[in-house]
Amino acid sequence: MDKWIQKRIGYISASHLSDLMSKGKGKPWGQTAISYLYKVEMERYLKEPSVHRDAPALRFGRENEQYAVSWIKENINENIRYYETDFEEKPFITVDWARFGATPDVDVPDENGNPIEIIEIKTTYSDSSIYTYFSPSKPYEKKRIEALKEHRDQMIGQLLACPTCNKISILKYCPQRDDEWDTRSPIDISRGIIFTFTREEFGEYIEEVKQRIIQADEYLNTGCELDLINEYYK
Repeated sequence: MDKWIQKRIGYISASHLSDLMSKGKGKPWGQTAISYLYKVEMERYLKEPSVHRDAPALRFGRENEQYAVSWIKENINENIRYYETDFEEKPFITVDWARFGATPDVDVPDENGNPIEIIEIKTTYSDSSIYTYFSPSKPYEKKRIEALKEHRDQMIGQLLACPTCNKISILKYCPQRDDEWDTRSPIDISRGIIFTFTREEFGEYIEEVKQRIIQADEYLNTGCELDLINEYYK
């Protein structure tokens, strides 16, 4: 079994925090959050990873990630670490306050090897996403607000796992299409748009997410029926 996958078994992960933070009608814990807890519970019970369904968008993103990394090195910062290849073993960063962890795509380290900036790569997959984020007429700030709304919870998870990091960016990367018309280089400046956020911008919501993770982990450890979590934290 892949060591990185093995490390993540039974952990709440940053990539699923949007599920964990979902609310129900008049209830703090929605069905999406409860379904995610069932997934984590089964991993802890069986001590094996949950069934992995490789969605086309995720597979497409992985296939283009190396080009996005090259784009970052060419256009943003060449002094970066790509977590897929620049470590002897792909890291899964954990915390001491809950069974929670995260793996950034790319970071910028300080002289001691601590991440001071994280860059999350999001390859645009749908036509609508490409047209929205790379529209020359749509104001940059509007695009930034949409990126924040789309990826806020995952970004906060990355910051919670990396306390030395005060800045996180989302790179929207436009992949090369398989047709004769798309002749731009994969590292052409027009293929990427980056949105940067500071830890301070997330305000008190960071603590709200942290408490949600702690409560989820705490409740999973009780062994109580997961459907009753709203009653437990009433």
